[in-house]
Amino acid sequence: MNVMKAEAEILVRFQSASEGGRTSPIFADRYGCTLTKDGAHGFDCRFILDGLTLFEFGREYEVAVKFLNPENALESLKEGEKFYVWEGKIIGSGKVLAVHFNSSGNE
Repeated sequence: MNVMKAEAEILVRFQSASEGGRTSPIFADRYGCTLTKDGAHGFDCRFILDGLTLFEFGREYEVAVKFLNPENALESLKEGEKFYVWEGKIIGSGKVLAVHFNSSGNE
């Protein structure tokens, strides 16, 4: 059972290699990446997964995330806004579905 508490829910789609994304699939029980709105400012996060997960290219997934620095990330990433997944290059995109964090650190 995962004990990390979600600070946001996102809808994410990973690009295929032909779209400029990864050449190998993501198959893991944990996944960390950087989310960015503009390619200049990134926010490190960890996907909260329920065990071993396969992310297939071209499909959309709803995922809970926890940020390394939630104050900065959620000051910038708002519900409904688009973001990109960065791993040395853009490998996916999505939108913020919900935010579960406020400035006092409570839900």
